[in-house]
Amino acid sequence: MRSIYKPLIALLCVLFALASTPMPTPAYSQAETARLSEFGVNAHLASRARSFEEMDWQSHVISQSGAGWVREDFHWFSIEPLPGVNHWEYYDRMVDLHTANGLNIIGVLGHPPGWATREQTANPWDLSFYEPDLDRFARYASQVVERYRYRVTHWEIWNEPDNPNFWKPAPDPVAYARLLRTVSSAIRAVAPEVRILHGGINPFDIQFLLRVAENDAWWAFDILNIHPYVDPALPEDNGEIGVSAFANLQIVTSWAGGKPVWVTEFGWSARPNERDPAGHTDEEEQANYLVRGAVLLRAAGAERVIWYSMKDEIQNGYGMLRFSEQDGPHSHPRPALYAFAVLNDQLAGAVFEKRITDIEVLSGGPVYGFRFRRGNETIDVIWALRHSTALLTTTHATAQVFNRHGHSWWLSANHGVFELYPDPSPIYVHRFD
Repeated sequence: MRSIYKPLIALLCVLFALASTPMPTPAYSQAETARLSEFGVNAHLASRARSFEEMDWQSHVISQSGAGWVREDFHWFSIEPLPGVNHWEYYDRMVDLHTANGLNIIGVLGHPPGWATREQTANPWDLSFYEPDLDRFARYASQVVERYRYRVTHWEIWNEPDNPNFWKPAPDPVAYARLLRTVSSAIRAVAPEVRILHGGINPFDIQFLLRVAENDAWWAFDILNIHPYVDPALPEDNGEIGVSAFANLQIVTSWAGGKPVWVTEFGWSARPNERDPAGHTDEEEQANYLVRGAVLLRAAGAERVIWYSMKDEIQNGYGMLRFSEQDGPHSHPRPALYAFAVLNDQLAGAVFEKRITDIEVLSGGPVYGFRFRRGNETIDVIWALRHSTALLTTTHATAQVFNRHGHSWWLSANHGVFELYPDPSPIYVHRFD
């Protein structure tokens, strides 16, 4: 059993002891091995960091968290603001940083500068969400993929094409299917080994995805990519975040064909935002929902689960780091960051086995339990929606328990059961064969 204390101590040192000291420039090198964890975070280093120092610092924090994956923007309008004029500096550094830390990168290809669209009202020198010229976009995508070949092996084509904020003047599944086919073919021509994700969509309304499939674009991607936001509802509400999302996807895959499913965005904001103007979720609840949502999504069948996001934006509080203009490039961690580090330590490389049905609830409830396996280890993730007392059937004499903060203790079985006191903060119960 790996100890969570070492990574958490290192993380604390990074966040507090070094928070006011610029991070040294790392010696860049190709990572020898990729991280094991199936969990990751939307980092946005190249597209949102204000300096190399901020990029270096956040990359170090992500590395210390034990994340296995990062999702990063490769914005066309930022890389090529003028035709033929390319700015690679931030993107090169971001890829170097993540690669040196052994992180797997999902690169998001989009969004165009106005000059690369056919929309006459678009500012030619600014970001545009209108459909781009397909030949130009295909050339741009090929150039980016070839530049970072073998270091970025997963590419997502556009972000949320079903969202009116990201496809103007309104979402158009026929146009997106055309773009997906064109860009996918261009990418495969220069890097046939990469895996392609379609732009992440809302899985609770599948009409857009159905139309994309009907327009001969199902072959153009390898991985179904969803953004199952449910905030401010709980992860367990409305039939559970994972179960309801996957039930909808089944309607499409039953006739179009099965594909792996990845979650590249999900999260809860710890401040008021567009989805939750009243700000119902506090920071402790955000940390609990991160773990519970990730476990529910893995249990439903998601192969990768990527939290949104690493750092707050001005208009929302989805970050594991709080936004603050006063802190310069550095920000203070929320409880969600520590919960994320513990999640990675506890479940990296673990395979979901089953929902636990033999938990006897003595008081409180409902109680949720999910069983994972890693080698000779059984890991049960258990929580309740209120303070509860429950009995977990076991054939083991003892178990080691870790809470969301990484603290641990030992349990002894009494007549074949462990007595537990679950609450909204998940615990991890470990036993060894």
